[in-house]
Amino acid sequence: MFQRVEEAKFIEGEHEVLRFWQEQEIFLRLIEQNRGKPKWSFLDGPITANNPMGVHHAWGRTYKDAYQRYFAMTGHELRYQNGFDCQGLWVEVEVEKELGLGTKTAINDFGVDRFVRACKQRVLKFAARQTEQSIRLGYWMEWDRPDELRKLAGSIDSPDAASPPPGHTYITARGQSVTGPAEEITAKLGNPEWGGSYFTFSTENNETIWSFLKKCFERGKVYKGHDVMPWGGRAGSAYSQMEIADGRKLTTHRSCFVRFPLLRDEQGDNGAGEQGGTAAADGREYLLVWTTTPWTLTSNVAAAVNPDLDYVKLRANRDGAVYYFAKDNLEYKRLEKEFKEGFGGDWNWPEGTPKLKTIAQLFKEQGGYEIEGTIKGSEMIGWKYVGVFDDLLTQRTKVVDYEVRVHRALETLLRDAREDSDVLPNLAYVLADDLYSGFNQDVGQSLSHLSTSQIVARRLRNIGLLAYADFIEEGVESLAAHRAALSANVDQIKHTPACDRHQVISGGRDSKGNPNVVAGEGTGIVHIAPGCGDIDHKIGLELGLPVIAPLKEDGTYGEGFGDFTGRSAIDPATADLVFEKLKEKGYLVYVETYPHIYPHCWRTGEELIFRLVDEWFINMDWRDEIKAVTRAIEWLPGSIQGQKREVEWLTTMRDWMISKKRSGDSRCRSGSTPQTPATSSSSARLRS
Repeated sequence: MFQRVEEAKFIEGEHEVLRFWQEQEIFLRLIEQNRGKPKWSFLDGPITANNPMGVHHAWGRTYKDAYQRYFAMTGHELRYQNGFDCQGLWVEVEVEKELGLGTKTAINDFGVDRFVRACKQRVLKFAARQTEQSIRLGYWMEWDRPDELRKLAGSIDSPDAASPPPGHTYITARGQSVTGPAEEITAKLGNPEWGGSYFTFSTENNETIWSFLKKCFERGKVYKGHDVMPWGGRAGSAYSQMEIADGRKLTTHRSCFVRFPLLRDEQGDNGAGEQGGTAAADGREYLLVWTTTPWTLTSNVAAAVNPDLDYVKLRANRDGAVYYFAKDNLEYKRLEKEFKEGFGGDWNWPEGTPKLKTIAQLFKEQGGYEIEGTIKGSEMIGWKYVGVFDDLLTQRTKVVDYEVRVHRALETLLRDAREDSDVLPNLAYVLADDLYSGFNQDVGQSLSHLSTSQIVARRLRNIGLLAYADFIEEGVESLAAHRAALSANVDQIKHTPACDRHQVISGGRDSKGNPNVVAGEGTGIVHIAPGCGDIDHKIGLELGLPVIAPLKEDGTYGEGFGDFTGRSAIDPATADLVFEKLKEKGYLVYVETYPHIYPHCWRTGEELIFRLVDEWFINMDWRDEIKAVTRAIEWLPGSIQGQKREVEWLTTMRDWMISKKRSGDSRCRSGSTPQTPATSSSSARLRS
């Protein structure tokens, strides 16, 4: 029989147990008892040392402690090392708040070196706090002394340029007394001699990462490329797919239906006529386009259709204008299920947001319509149209993206280099001499092992050198012939501004074979802005479309965008300006409030945008090697199918972006200079 408990003194009992463990050195005795016995490897996934622990941290740590205690009791030797994650946006955002810095520019003005030290100080401060909380929780690890961590944080200060930093004495987790500059001690925390928690900003961790990068570089896997990435203007940084998943939430935007005036040639037919035709019937035939991101319309270069869909030809009674859009979309009840049931979980239809109208309703409310026929999407490909913002300098300037595309041509060719027998012998020097004069002879030499002529041609086609790609595929190997063909093709691109290249294109298919343009939501015609969207950018590369990149690092428009220059893409006032100008030109059909799940910065709450950036990547064409290692691992518990999920992720993941342009992340900050263009060749240099 158990004795009746009159008063459960839980807190008092916990402190008694903690005192007993400390006074009797129970943890140290357990380590000695199991020393030399079979090892059980447990590597602690690091907690971010950025704030005090939450309940969810305590929950996870309780599970970890239970596993370690079980294997200790079954006679296994364990490492007992806690980990602290020290880098990334988590820490930077809190330090920005502490210092009153709201933008990346403010950080640069404050001083990146000072900012990095402030990040380290915060990490040490909260590593001390989390250590105390973990000890209080009863979590057995080889802990650093919290007071020592706090003193170390206080000693990290701006070093005096005239004399070495003052010495700091630190007592390690194992009781050694070490003296030296505070930052040097900080960089060595968690080493095998000192014991204690490992910190991801340690020199050992940084050098391990650089060692891995060196091996990737030596295998030709590291390259600097251009891609459209999720971007936060406040952070001035790109975001990973995992960060996007954590930051997705329900929001509303003002979406709009816009009409693109079609052009006709002299024979009065749509499409395939010469450039510079007149708007049909004084602008009375249109493509009906819909977008949830009005700010991207400034950078439109094409309109994508699904070749297999039927497109309706609708004449509006109000003004006789003809509109083309997907037939299935006319009566489609947009977000009907979400209006009734919500978006899943706690995401209900936003209060005060009206039910969406069908396209048929929109035209009925504006005077009605008549259907005059249907046409296949495939018949629309090649139609020319007038861009709604062709008056902007960026649309009318020649060579809008020529240098970027040429730069990417060399990067891509280098990245995909293979030792094949049917290499065009002079192609390396033609590219080095004619495409980008800044590349020196060493780069030319590094191009000596190119892909087959077919792969080379495909890459050239991706950056718009279509005629030259066709020439390459013919297998002509004369250097003079190469130069002449390349010169003619480049000349054509350099003298054709984006506003003269607007046309209807096929939306193509994704990596799984699904069409990128579908019926249902929208109009079945997607406006393409390769400088503002992920899929848009892929399509643009495949078809050699111009790339207009409107946004700077802070998320505002750059020069050449008229009244939009200096405005933030996510500012509602920017959408107002877009609608105002579209209405003035007669291109605006309808504006609505549209609810959808949209990516946000999961720490700051800021809406993300997609922006063309130059970043460092690891080519993942060796993913099969990693999959083989993945399959050799025993994944527990089997019920969650860890191996299957990991393999699926490796199969679908894109090239790995490894640079994020953040200030406090000391692991890998890279760059290049005009004298050493950033490529994956031997002339490129990674600088920390």
